[in-house]
Amino acid sequence: EANNHTHARKWLRKAVEDGNSLDGMHWLGVMDEYGLGIEGANFSSAAAWYNRACCTTSEQQHSDAAYKLGLLHAYGRGFNQDVRRALNLFQQAAVQRHAGAIYYIGVVHLYGHGGVPINYDVARAWFKKAETATQGMGFFSEKAEKARRELEQSVAIATASNQKVVDM
Repeated sequence: EANNHTHARKWLRKAVEDGNSLDGMHWLGVMDEYGLGIEGANFSSAAAWYNRACCTTSEQQHSDAAYKLGLLHAYGRGFNQDVRRALNLFQQAAVQRHAGAIYYIGVVHLYGHGGVPINYDVARAWFKKAETATQGMGFFSEKAEKARRELEQSVAIATASNQKVVDM
């Protein structure tokens, strides 16, 4: 299996060298992040590949690379945790309708990560967008729908409880 990963790295590097392949850059980032074909994970190198694929000045940008670089920042993998930087990267991927990025924007607003103010209406709107997003992993649409429904139910229960207190 290691030989297969080493071989894949070689061909991905060749693709990048030959045509500045955004997909190749993204997959080299994945391989570095998970230590495939190398000795252990290398978050710095993964971030560099993701950054090249998503944050170049070219008109084409890889939404999966922006999302994955955002996750590295959000969870502090290879960096000091920086949720605001992650949010910017998620928003960049969201423009291309990346379901995972859109979902995580909702999560950031739901819980107020990184000093972002908690805002249930904003979180709900992002979850609703993630339900119908076209790029990224399909299970994020289901996670977003579940999160939106649970949030709406919690808000309804809290509103009803508050009304009972007011009526007393």
